[in-house]
Amino acid sequence: MRFDDQIRALGNRNEVEYMRASRSMTFIDEIRDPRFIDDVPVELWRRDLEPETVMVRITDSDMDALIGDLRQEPEQNFGVHEGDEIRFVAYRNGQNRMICYKDFDADTGFTAGQLEDGTVLKEAIRRFRGDRTEKNLMSLLHVLRDCPVFIPCQQASEDAALPEGSGRDDVMMAPVIMKNVRDQYFLPVFSSQEEMKELADQYSVLRSDILSAIDCVKNSGYAAAGIVVNMNTELFFIGEDLYPVLHRMESALTDVET
Repeated sequence: MRFDDQIRALGNRNEVEYMRASRSMTFIDEIRDPRFIDDVPVELWRRDLEPETVMVRITDSDMDALIGDLRQEPEQNFGVHEGDEIRFVAYRNGQNRMICYKDFDADTGFTAGQLEDGTVLKEAIRRFRGDRTEKNLMSLLHVLRDCPVFIPCQQASEDAALPEGSGRDDVMMAPVIMKNVRDQYFLPVFSSQEEMKELADQYSVLRSDILSAIDCVKNSGYAAAGIVVNMNTELFFIGEDLYPVLHRMESALTDVET
């Protein structure tokens, strides 16, 4: 580990348990402040503001996020101030760069009704296609995490991977794996049945969710390149690098029954 000497030195000063845990997170070593090894840069995101980077001192973590205190006052009004505690996420992007971010839009959440017709998902895809920033990508993934998706299915073989709820009486239905012009396999999913167009007439339709769709691709038996959302209109491609990101995301639904 890059910071062994600093850790040992700090450990001699009655290092608390959560700090020890923080310093064992080697996946964020590359972005730690070399002088204050518990401090990392965190990008603050909110739809009506410009992304802003502040330093945050890690104090704790759980299964879904890191937790820390802001070490400086943000220049814009994100609703948090120096010394406030925030939850944030560490993520390695498609350029193999580690970033930490706090998406305040995700904190506001959605109701199931807001996501039902697929309009919010389509708008998030459109926003990302128009401006391919990390902020817009993560905002899209937060929507996709909770949106229903519609999957074309056909009668399954006995060993096919089946998403939850795919039984049709005595006939089991399996997602349709397609091939693109480069001979790469992919799973098509859609934000609504209307987005499926002619595929809705050619195949049975399963209402599911993106996490179940990911599991089906992984267990399909095909060397699938990924998942394509809304292949007939403004599409969004989900590669294998985004699978763990989606699995780690907490649901933002505000009306889930407990």
